[in-house]
Amino acid sequence: MKKLILVMLFFVGFTIQTNAQSEAQGLHQIDSALHKCLELNNSSFGAIECELERYRKWSEELDRTYDELMSQVSDEERKMLIEQQVTWAKYRDLQFKMNEEFYGKRGSIWMPVIASAKGNLVKNRVIELQAYLNLLKSEKK
Repeated sequence: MKKLILVMLFFVGFTIQTNAQSEAQGLHQIDSALHKCLELNNSSFGAIECELERYRKWSEELDRTYDELMSQVSDEERKMLIEQQVTWAKYRDLQFKMNEEFYGKRGSIWMPVIASAKGNLVKNRVIELQAYLNLLKSEKK
């Protein structure tokens, strides 16, 4: 029983420490979740699944951020933002296609790289849109 309690305390302490490290490193919770997932799934297949989940989460965050931004910009800015987002989506799709073509020819070892690149691309777009939101919020203060 004592061993079970010690093991449980170790895991609770490890979880708290991991979360604190993630926050100290300035990692977004989505990227923190990726690190935890990769620790638990150290196979190539596991890494791909973790990276694809990260991509899905960043895509959700992109939708949320885009919607929030759209609700706060002027009509003229809204038109430009729509055009920008459509253009970015085309770029995203071409980038995904290029990554799959380029890395896919080089073997399955590159599949986690392809999955990771998807998440990185969407994350970077969220950061771009978040910069607009941050400016709008700072102007309201």
